[in-house]
Amino acid sequence: MERLNSLILKEMIADYGIYGEAAEPRVKELLQELASVDTDASVRWEKIMDIWKTCNSGLQIHYDVLPDGLPQTDELAVVALGYQLEPDGAMRPELTGRLQVVLNSAKKYPQALIVCTGGGTAAEKQDVTEAGKMAEWLTGNGVCPDRVIVEDRSVTTAQNAIYTFDILTERYPQVRKLAVVSSDYHIATGTLLFEAEAVLRQENTEGERIQVVSNAAWKTPSEDLPATFQAGALIELTGDTDTAFAFYRETYDIHKLPPLQGKIKGENTMKEDRKKSIARRDDWKTKPMPDQHETFVLDRSFSEAEMDALRRGNIPQAMEDKWFWYMEGSTLWAHRSWTGYCIYRIDFQEDGHHVVTVNRDPEQYKCTSIEEDIKSLHKLLDWWTQTPYDHYHEWLSETHDALKKAGKI
Repeated sequence: MERLNSLILKEMIADYGIYGEAAEPRVKELLQELASVDTDASVRWEKIMDIWKTCNSGLQIHYDVLPDGLPQTDELAVVALGYQLEPDGAMRPELTGRLQVVLNSAKKYPQALIVCTGGGTAAEKQDVTEAGKMAEWLTGNGVCPDRVIVEDRSVTTAQNAIYTFDILTERYPQVRKLAVVSSDYHIATGTLLFEAEAVLRQENTEGERIQVVSNAAWKTPSEDLPATFQAGALIELTGDTDTAFAFYRETYDIHKLPPLQGKIKGENTMKEDRKKSIARRDDWKTKPMPDQHETFVLDRSFSEAEMDALRRGNIPQAMEDKWFWYMEGSTLWAHRSWTGYCIYRIDFQEDGHHVVTVNRDPEQYKCTSIEEDIKSLHKLLDWWTQTPYDHYHEWLSETHDALKKAGKI
């Protein structure tokens, strides 16, 4: 029965993650099938699927500090979600941004506990953890150490939820309400996973459970995490990490999943393979250039080394790796990695007057100015022609430009 449950759950989660509302009739059928073999699991997952819909459509996000009206007791725990550390163990700006929101909220709710969650993600210092650095920063900025809970084993958001609940249920039974703090694009996913884990741990489906009651976000210009990523995370909560990591990397047909050799080995092997390979169209899930588009000429010269870098393309390897691009002949196709939207097509010309086609579908790309696109594309090409391509600092530069344009800095 456990095996059957697993297959039903994976199909249901994958279908909704890939097809969204169009999959709802199939989701209902699969819930009914699940109920025929495990009524309890069916009730729990029906709740989780409803939570998933709400998180992606009706969730209010609060910025900079938690809102008013939350408990002024240690019934409340503020959950600070970590972010990948620099190779030397230093915190990246996005993580310190999240921590400032946590600090603001800790001052507003001085009795609340604070959970710092995140494991070792520093490539050169494996003993340094996100949670450890976060706790150090918070206590260094005046938060009482007795309030800070450190969960330093997790490397995914699903594991953030699993290991945080392990600690809370064992050591802090007074905690009944959670408030998630992260970057704005991550709030829906974080809320979904902590709510889902709470439902799965509920003693009985009619009883009380820990609830995510609010959130606070650090504002970024990033796009929301796609539902396919959330699908992978929910599958991880079921215990199937191999399938989960396949979804994290890209969207697979749930019935044709390649075998993985374990989570860590599979991830490292894939990254090494991608570093060595030349990007091809089929390496990523992409969408075509829409009918709404515009063309302009980009005047720029490239050295042979720069063209070689562009021909290699880029297969994203991290959350902040925002671009997938590849070349076919003399044409470069540039897609946003999270959504697959095609933003630019560049047809290179020998005379240096390159023809660019740019996406003008307002649901996929907000810019409407050729002048702005020329500036943006020159900056992108400055990064893309570097060897090796530094996706993190390119993303950081893009973030800085967006905040400056919005008048935030």
